[in-house]
Amino acid sequence: LAYREIYKLHSTYIVGLLEKQRKGIIHPSFRQHGTETGRLSCSNPNLQQLPRRSDGFNIRKAFIPREGHVFVISDLSQIELRVAAFLCKDPILVRAFQEGKDVHQETADALDMIRFVKGENMTEAEKKKEARGLAKTVNFGLLYSRSAYGMHKGLNMNPKEAEAFIEAYFAKFKNFKILIEQAKNTLKKHYAIRTLFKRKRRFPGYPAAKKSGDWKEVAGMERQALNSIIQGSAADIIKLQMRLMWEQLKPYDAHLLVTIHDEVIVEVPEAKAEEVLVLVKSIMESNPKLGDVPLVADSFIANCWKK
Repeated sequence: LAYREIYKLHSTYIVGLLEKQRKGIIHPSFRQHGTETGRLSCSNPNLQQLPRRSDGFNIRKAFIPREGHVFVISDLSQIELRVAAFLCKDPILVRAFQEGKDVHQETADALDMIRFVKGENMTEAEKKKEARGLAKTVNFGLLYSRSAYGMHKGLNMNPKEAEAFIEAYFAKFKNFKILIEQAKNTLKKHYAIRTLFKRKRRFPGYPAAKKSGDWKEVAGMERQALNSIIQGSAADIIKLQMRLMWEQLKPYDAHLLVTIHDEVIVEVPEAKAEEVLVLVKSIMESNPKLGDVPLVADSFIANCWKK
């Protein structure tokens, strides 16, 4: 199995990337309208699919700056959860982000999730870690419009247990449930949703699916409604930040090299790296729409594309 995994890394990524390079440089294509939610899509090659690995086979380490330059890498932390916290105004989530706490641990503690942990021989510390994992699964699962059935394996529960678990979640985080219903109602009324920046995503197939009684299709689009608002708003924020970055990097002879979801990579002359690091972090943490929910960017200087 280890050989097969490494062989796939070699054949799919190493060989594939070498075929795309020209004079040691790869020029992928980015599309504004390549995804339904508004995120930039990347192709030829798709750098968004490069695997993250913590061992010696991290393909991303092969990407290096030009001589005399370094990378400034900045990655927004949990931006979609922050957008959700702002939209639903849940006091537990908002306070966790304001105080810089672990939002998944705060969720687990608020719901006493240890009682859902299965494992008689586990220590309290192990149970607490497992409970945090359950909270993380639900937090992100709901953002990505997954149902109880879709999450039950990740929760290590049967579908009925997962459904009861999610009901307990909504009983505590009532505002999150209201947000989901508001997104569904907006879709039902307008056959479309809008992000925080008023960018619209239409669901033209919704009326026909409802009229024909294709309830599976209807339910799927209703689940996508919330995700489109949250992920779309996060995508809008990143694009605005990149626009600011493009303008403000010019005096430093630095340029925005690539963006992968919530992460940006800037190539900068080594002598100006510290100044650009401060600038990039400041721009990434600028907050155009989220009010009292802060943005936090993990920003650092590197000699290759890695954390």
